[in-house]
Amino acid sequence: MKWSDLRNMGNRPEKRRYHDDMDEYMAREKRKTRWLSVAFAIIIFATLFAIESLFDHLF
Repeated sequence: MKWSDLRNMGNRPEKRRYHDDMDEYMAREKRKTRWLSVAFAIIIFATLFAIESLFDHLF
């Protein structure tokens, strides 16, 4: 591979397509992470509510 090939690498359409795919992948991962954090928060609140109602029932 010649030095001019390395210099022209940034202009290749494959590299641009790779970056577009990477942006799409990162957006998808961000959405997935947001839904996981929402589900985790719901589970925590439901668990706290269940523990509180259990203590109300016991004592």
